[in-house]
Amino acid sequence: MAGIKISELPEISSLNDDDIFPVVTDTGGGTLVTKKIKAKNVISDEVIYSIVLHQEETVTKKDNHLRLIIPSKYNGRTVIKVVAYLPGAASSSGSVVVRVYNVTKSSSIASVTISSGATVGTQSASHVLATNNVIRVDVTSAGTNAKGLQIYMEIQK
Repeated sequence: MAGIKISELPEISSLNDDDIFPVVTDTGGGTLVTKKIKAKNVISDEVIYSIVLHQEETVTKKDNHLRLIIPSKYNGRTVIKVVAYLPGAASSSGSVVVRVYNVTKSSSIASVTISSGATVGTQSASHVLATNNVIRVDVTSAGTNAKGLQIYMEIQK
């Protein structure tokens, strides 16, 4: 949408998904058009990001590499995708398998496989979170010489 100047929009202190706000766009040739856009069509999903192991740390098979608590802002929201990333090095042999588990609900959120030679794996999910859920990150298969581990949980807006 060429010609949009975000700085020209009024300040928005809070926004609901169904709120509508005007956006002026330049369609070319000096013609300006005002479009009404719902907030939910502009605001993307959110991500919970965690460093599980630092870049230089070797990935090992282990439960409880990390635990985190879900804050109230995610109460009732759904995890729709989990991404696992090896920032230090890919496994030279064998896959790395990362399980993200909701301890409070005794339920798996996702199990993500990162193939040998790759640094990223993704898995779709459909898991509803609640305030103060305890989330655990386990490595069920470590591969060989993989280093570092980061987890991204995409939360539906």
